[in-house]
Amino acid sequence: QQHQRRPYSAQQGAGSHWSMQWVWENLEFRGKPFQVAHFEVPGRGQEEVDDDLVVTLGRCEAELGACLWHDTNAAALDFLAALRPDYTGLRVLDLGAGAGVCGLALALDGADATLTELDALVPLLQFNVAHNGFDSATSVVPGGENSAKAPRAKPRKGRRRGATRRRGGDSDEEALEGNEAPPEAAEDAEIGVATEKRLSAKERREARAAMRRSKAEAGGAIADGVGGTEEAAGAAPALERGLCRAQPADWLQEARAPTLPVGNFDLAIVCDCLYENKESWDALEIVLKHVLAPGAELVLAS
Repeated sequence: QQHQRRPYSAQQGAGSHWSMQWVWENLEFRGKPFQVAHFEVPGRGQEEVDDDLVVTLGRCEAELGACLWHDTNAAALDFLAALRPDYTGLRVLDLGAGAGVCGLALALDGADATLTELDALVPLLQFNVAHNGFDSATSVVPGGENSAKAPRAKPRKGRRRGATRRRGGDSDEEALEGNEAPPEAAEDAEIGVATEKRLSAKERREARAAMRRSKAEAGGAIADGVGGTEEAAGAAPALERGLCRAQPADWLQEARAPTLPVGNFDLAIVCDCLYENKESWDALEIVLKHVLAPGAELVLAS
């Protein structure tokens, strides 16, 4: 852990050294606070990321994108705040997201945000997404072939895989769902707590729909986060949230063999990614033409 915590140092003047470390950056968007971990020389009273967490970020330390470019990100957030009164329901793609500042900010404002980076930096994005209370493991990109999927429930011991089991009141179609735990199972459990009455299949469907509407209105459709991250410092209240997930996307590879869904995004953000990497600019243009929906907006910040 220690060699990962202080891998880079350089002499600065006679007998003095500085060391880069993983630190927390406290940010906010429209009054919604959040935090991101990033790699830099500590200063301004920044809190260092705990040693036990740093282990997961070791492979990111050699990447330029692990560093947070403060001025550009601050300017981008100000611009995004002025661009729209709110981002609820907007499908947002943050390309070259780095630590994920812009995408996370809009997700906290209600957007359905997808954060992408080179494969080596995806652990940092996943770390920051989870830290702010979003469950990157089970959020999926609509239409994305390589999207993460929620794990299926394991079959019970003593029951043949694929065997069906009928609950009281189930229709034939519901019974044929077999041994896999259906998405409604958790909702049925909540409904069972709320009422002692055995419900028919129709009544359960109606109760599920009512529960989903209630959760959507209350902002409760968001996953509780990984390992209790809903209570992490800097996390905004669940009522304010949209969706957020992280996934790899190399522009050169994406231009040749797309994995992101076609015409799926209403807004794309490219923040502090265009410098001397001109060999990838043509590929970025191809990617943007592929992923943006008709009438979509593009924000370039540099």
